[in-house]
Amino acid sequence: MWRFRTSRLTKRGATPAPPVRFFTAAECIGTAVDRYQFKRGESDKIRLELDKGFYFRGTGSRFIYVMFSQLKNSLYSVNSALKGDFSIVLKPYKGANMIVFRDARKGI
Repeated sequence: MWRFRTSRLTKRGATPAPPVRFFTAAECIGTAVDRYQFKRGESDKIRLELDKGFYFRGTGSRFIYVMFSQLKNSLYSVNSALKGDFSIVLKPYKGANMIVFRDARKGI
């Protein structure tokens, strides 16, 4: 039986969602990069520009899992080309903050 609760669907008896609070994007990206299980030499292909960070309201663990997915996709793209690297850049703007993944190839 499914029920609607706190803006999401949950199954009865399921573990409740982690609490929503404020996190820094730089801290979460740093955690994701530290925890990601890189193959030999892969961590050298990442350039981080996290000095202009911003806060977001949400769930840190979910944000980190999204970053794992982005790291995996970026590394696949760079590794399939057998060259290059990619960057993760934080760009705070008034009203809309961005996290930019950029590589030397055509898109990620």
